[in-house]
Amino acid sequence: MVQPASSNLFRRIFVDNFGLKLFSLLIVLILWLYVQGAGEQSITIEVPLTVDIAEDKVLVSDVPTTVKLTVTGTWAAVKSWDYSRLRANLDMRQARPGPTVQYLEEDVFRLPPGIRIARITPSKLTLNFASKATKQITVIPQVKGKPAPGFIVKGFVVKPEEIDVSGAEGDLLYLSEILTEEIDVQNRRQSFSTSVIPLRLSKNIEFPKKTSIDVEVKIERDLIEKDFKNIPIQVVKISHEYVITPKTVDIKLSGPRNLVESFDVALLRAEVVGTEGEGDVPGEYKREIHFKDLPKAILDYVKQTPSVYLAKLVIKNKLLPGGESRPANKADGDQAPQQPTPPPQ
Repeated sequence: MVQPASSNLFRRIFVDNFGLKLFSLLIVLILWLYVQGAGEQSITIEVPLTVDIAEDKVLVSDVPTTVKLTVTGTWAAVKSWDYSRLRANLDMRQARPGPTVQYLEEDVFRLPPGIRIARITPSKLTLNFASKATKQITVIPQVKGKPAPGFIVKGFVVKPEEIDVSGAEGDLLYLSEILTEEIDVQNRRQSFSTSVIPLRLSKNIEFPKKTSIDVEVKIERDLIEKDFKNIPIQVVKISHEYVITPKTVDIKLSGPRNLVESFDVALLRAEVVGTEGEGDVPGEYKREIHFKDLPKAILDYVKQTPSVYLAKLVIKNKLLPGGESRPANKADGDQAPQQPTPPPQ
């Protein structure tokens, strides 16, 4: 029986001399792997950069935290290289104050065998060093927000009041205060204490002693004083003519800002009671001035200075028409029309 031509072709390609053909395939594979392993390959990576400096120096120039490194090597060397632990370190402990140019050479990087550097970016750095100094500087708390209406931040008690600050000698020369992180006083009505940390506002300074700052924030009422002048004095409960000295009185009110500033002085009445003590009897007397119609909110929080006002009241023998009282100093000889005061209660 004659086999088909296609079957003979398949046998000649895949079956005949199978061992020799398999051996040839292995040789080709080995040669391919060799060529790939021996071939050149490039990669670009970012390497962390650190700078070692002397304890009595400060680095005041900007330095990148990483450098770009392009390396080449065999395919096998590059693929098997774990570069995650690679670091670039500059030893500048012998540097003097002032600027210096440092080139990044291959010896800065510790590369494994078979890996070579093709490019370093940047290839050089300008480093500026300054002498280091330490100084005690006052701590100033910062606040954010506003206390409740009618209250203010009156002040702080800070412990410690000063802290050690190290840094570039020139920077410390002009540094007079260190700010803290912000303290929230929003809607506060009472004093409170908290702990905060100082803020490093410049990269050229540091705090040798890592310590927190204890701050007592004093919250108090927002008090003010205000003078109200020339308030007319009225005499009440009197049936005789009189002379009152002085005619007007000045009063000083102190209390919460919102109450004092919003107080309408037109509502305030200053009165002297004519029948007080000795009664409505002609003579010369000292009488206390009473302030009427002060709102309850004012009475609760506001203090008047002085607390007692005195006036001199001279009661005459002549009766007022109808025994009515009238405003101060409308006695005999006064030309102004008389304005009767309310009758005694």
